[in-house]
Amino acid sequence: MKPLRFEVCVASLGLALVATACGSSDDDNTMVGTGGAAGVEPGTGEVPGAGAQTNGDADLGTDMKPGAGLDPVAPPAVMVAVASRSPEGTNFYVGAYPELPAEVDLSQMVETPSGQNATAFNGFVYVWSPDSGIYTRYAVADDLQLSVAGQVSFMNLGGTGNVMTSFISPTRAYSMTRDNLQIIVWNPQDMIVLGGIDTSAALDPSYPEFDYGEPVVFGDYVAWPILWYNYDDYDFKPSVDVILASASTDAPALAVSDARCGGGWSLFVDEQGDLYALGNAWFGFAHFFDRDPSRQPNDCLLRMPRGTTQFDPDFYLDLNAAANTPAVYHTWHSTGRSVVAAVWDPANDPSQLPTPDDYWSAPMQRKLVRIDQGSSEPLEGIPSSAVFSTLDYRLDGELYMLMSEGSAGPAGDARSTLYRVTDSGTELALSTPGDIWSIGRIR
Repeated sequence: MKPLRFEVCVASLGLALVATACGSSDDDNTMVGTGGAAGVEPGTGEVPGAGAQTNGDADLGTDMKPGAGLDPVAPPAVMVAVASRSPEGTNFYVGAYPELPAEVDLSQMVETPSGQNATAFNGFVYVWSPDSGIYTRYAVADDLQLSVAGQVSFMNLGGTGNVMTSFISPTRAYSMTRDNLQIIVWNPQDMIVLGGIDTSAALDPSYPEFDYGEPVVFGDYVAWPILWYNYDDYDFKPSVDVILASASTDAPALAVSDARCGGGWSLFVDEQGDLYALGNAWFGFAHFFDRDPSRQPNDCLLRMPRGTTQFDPDFYLDLNAAANTPAVYHTWHSTGRSVVAAVWDPANDPSQLPTPDDYWSAPMQRKLVRIDQGSSEPLEGIPSSAVFSTLDYRLDGELYMLMSEGSAGPAGDARSTLYRVTDSGTELALSTPGDIWSIGRIR
């Protein structure tokens, strides 16, 4: 049985291992489009009467950071987005705060129509609606109240569903679709679609299904990790694959592949501008349940030096050895040259799982892996537990880890908690009813 679509993230807004931010070629998850949404002035991206409020109109380059270059006099603002489930369905809430709160009050947040994902960028909050295929931009006033300040529809280019978006600059963003890996190029300032990027050269016709993770800006490129597989046949491509698209032109995307480790889901760029890619045999699952587990190489980190489009043949970090584990579920870049890894406890026997699909809810250890030393240590503060989300929760450069305090019951009464990762452990940061979907610096 194929697992429910997972970023392995907060419940496709339903169950704990369903990812709204992921998908595959056999899922109805597309979200491409252009043109004006209902209630939007055609060609302008403006809601009548709302105005296209912006914070500057310069293209600040591919290393643009959320909130960078904004009015330094404006009060600080941090975004929190929460999905709350009930017997009637799921509601999505977004709020702005002077700092990350210890808990949020949903009644004081803005409920966004069919919202699913929220991103803080360049002084605004952008909320994606997979049902309507519309991105809505919210301005944030000095009193931290949110108001609609523009919309753009992707509907006309293919449908609705999930996307993975990279905000490159105030005037350029990429949203990758789920049906055919098409990249939609749009302008977050004017809220208009600019065009698209062909990814046909990056497709692997040998595999009918794919998943991909969160993109990162890597020099002059935007990079997405991609997984190729056939779940029904337990056939998981034993290689790391990355799609690279020019961050400044609409040139066709290219694919880079390396067979030194299996398919992975995580990328990060270090202080030197080098790209690191995780290869971990489809979340470690293929080490135990691939049609031929022996063909899956060890889990590893690979490096692509800044200014190149190929992996460094001389860099390879064996994560199974570094973390003393037979399988790495996922890694998150913490600070400097370290990653947090969720790994299988070598004392546990995977053959004792009732079914292969029980792997997705099995407990995983959390370890802090030092890249340069090739060693690891337990991450204090987070017990061995199922991975509730692989999303990258980050605020002011610091990593936060999401934990669930139980799946939602009929009343939708689950809670989720964010822990801030330090160099030696974790600290409780935010706990609230519902699923914490995202956080970010508005300004």
